[in-house]
Amino acid sequence: MSRQPMRYRLSWLSVLAVTFLALAVSGCTAVNANSLDQQLKDAPFLNAADFNSAHNGITVLSAAKIGAHSFDLHVSTAAVADGATSEGNGIRITLPLGYQPTRHYPVLYLLAGTSPDSSYQDWFNKADIESILGDREQIVVMPDDGIAGWYTDWSAPSELAQNWQHYHLDQLVPWVDSHLSTLAERSGRTVAGASAGGYGAIRYAEERPELFSFAISISGALDLGLPALRQLIQDESKHLTGNPNMIFGDGSSTSEAQWQAHDPLTKLGALKATKIALYAGQGSPGTDYNDAQQLEWQLKQSGKAFSERASQLGVQLVNELGKALPGCDGGHNWACWSAALRELLPELDHQTL
Repeated sequence: MSRQPMRYRLSWLSVLAVTFLALAVSGCTAVNANSLDQQLKDAPFLNAADFNSAHNGITVLSAAKIGAHSFDLHVSTAAVADGATSEGNGIRITLPLGYQPTRHYPVLYLLAGTSPDSSYQDWFNKADIESILGDREQIVVMPDDGIAGWYTDWSAPSELAQNWQHYHLDQLVPWVDSHLSTLAERSGRTVAGASAGGYGAIRYAEERPELFSFAISISGALDLGLPALRQLIQDESKHLTGNPNMIFGDGSSTSEAQWQAHDPLTKLGALKATKIALYAGQGSPGTDYNDAQQLEWQLKQSGKAFSERASQLGVQLVNELGKALPGCDGGHNWACWSAALRELLPELDHQTL
């Protein structure tokens, strides 16, 4: 989700160039023993085979340690085209301080926004996830969602494979469980996100309730019946592909049935055994999604509709919609999202599910 979407097109030539570059990086990694040794030292939860073949559909292209206890991986998967991302498909992982492979830790899947100016690196670079995590005994996994992935398998991906939901839920979750010392069960997984990531967190919990016991939406679009939010999604699709109906539609139109199929509000019944937490800033009334305050106000309205329906269904809900937080101006920005995550993360300690 972006306040100022940008036109982004790739020709077949550029797609091939990115593909060949990825293969070259992979090949160099495989044959350069010194480089591989250093990467394995930097990220000891990996092994050489991860760089040479796919595991759970994911091949590691490069790995580096960043920060005190965080890691940056570039990966490849047939589920999504490298050209669908702005920097190459990436994952950032933050481990608990004093991480011990002999213990089993809960995992927080933390989703960022989705737009040409958003990145899987944002929770680390813009929100300082290591500081937010503190001494919590929690693994945090921050995956890519491309330039406008919207945490979905695109209905009409054109020349670029965009199966983000399949990649994240069917490949990444088991990959994480097989490489890190996780509490590999529903009670040990939380999914959270900001902006389009807040939408993705709720949709993932709805689509796969057996995977997540807790979902946190921060400034997420939770009611796609609102015209301004539909327009935002269609405009991002158009700016990326030239077509407004590529993400949720069939490439020629987006039917009401397709909107509802992707609408968190219409899928709420799947969350009856899932704890939910919601945050959106106060914002300012209006329908201009290019204005950070008006966009946040729209998202707050969508959260209110979602909250009301959740209460009717008996969904366990923590409602922080419109709450003033330190350092947050109530708008659609990282200062508010990092403050909201700090506010809501302790709720993981009080889960009773």
